[in-house]
Order: sequence, then C-alpha cells, then structure tokens
Amino acid sequence: AAELYQKAAAQDYAPAQCNLAVCFLNGIGVEKDEARAVAWLQKAVGQDFARARAILGCCLRGGAGVEADQAGAAALFRQAAEDDYPPAVCELGLCYEMGAGLEEDKAQAVRWYTRAAELGYAPGQCNLGYCYLTGIGTEVDCGRAVEWLDRAARRGFPRALDLLGDCYQDGDGVETDDAKAVELYRRAAEQDYAPSIASLG
Repeated sequence: AAELYQKAAAQDYAPAQCNLAVCFLNGIGVEKDEARAVAWLQKAVGQDFARARAILGCCLRGGAGVEADQAGAAALFRQAAEDDYPPAVCELGLCYEMGAGLEEDKAQAVRWYTRAAELGYAPGQCNLGYCYLTGIGTEVDCGRAVEWLDRAARRGFPRALDLLGDCYQDGDGVETDDAKAVELYRRAAEQDYAPSIASLG
C-alpha cells in the first residue's frame, strides 16, 4: 500500500500524502521515518486536509519527527476542529483540559468533548462521560456520564468499557450490577486495557 500511496502522493493528492505519512510514522510497508512523515503531513496540511492537521498536531505535541511545540499542536487541532474533524475536536478538548499549548479551561474542554461526542467519536464520548462522572468543567451528573460512556462502550472503546464497569460496580448513575461490571471489564481486558485487567484480578 505504501508504494501506491507514494505514487498518488507525488501527484499532490492530500489523502495519499497523509496515508503515506502514517506509513512512515508507524513503519508500515516502509522503514519508520518520523521526519519524512512530518514532511508529507506538511504537504497535505498545505492543501487544507484536516486529518493531516490533526496528525501533525500529534507529532508536534509529542516531538515525533519535529521539535515539540504544544502551542503549535493546539493551533493545528483548532484548525482541524473548525472543519469538524472528530479526532481534532477531541484533541482540542484535551488541550483545554490539560492546559497544553493554551490556557487551561475545563469548561471549554467540556464544550469540545461535547462536540466530538455529538459527532459520534468514541474517545470524545468517553472523555465527556468522564467529565460528568468526576465534575471536570461541569457539575457531576452520573446519569449523563453513564449515557455517554455507554455510547462509547457500544463502539468497543476500552476506556469507556472500563469506566462504565466502574459505574456498575459502584452504583454511579445505574443500579449496582457486579455481573455487568465484570462483563464490561472483560470486554476491555480482551483489548489489553490494563485497568480492566487489574479489576478482574
């Protein structure tokens, strides 16, 4: 696949440039080369490709193939989020929650997580559920927490399965149901999610 992506990328096709960058980031069909990945992402970003902005933002955040730049990462997430690209919407929420690259603002985090959740993005649904469960940027509302965690769990998202298992174990927003909790932990543990593996131990 990487060879085909290279042919299409050479013709300035942004989706192929982005896919080729992912190959270089992860060593899929090519030798891993984060700097080359960043170069291809920058070409795709130059064509306003939202997915490339989000992936390049992750590279900037972690210093993969480029010098780490939290503010630059947040700016790229914002640009892609304005195009309603769900992973970027969620990442922007995380930037606000953690104060990474911009001023910490938990209420703004909830706003962006809500948008990602409404777009059907499981990590956004999970993060929003966690905010309602713990009162990050909003009032604690265990019922709404369970609602959003359940949506993400139905998509098989391991963190949501684990958190929803905790809700059933502790009776937060639902009636206590140890069997249901174990079932949820088991589904997350099957994906090697360490907290669920520990909960089953």
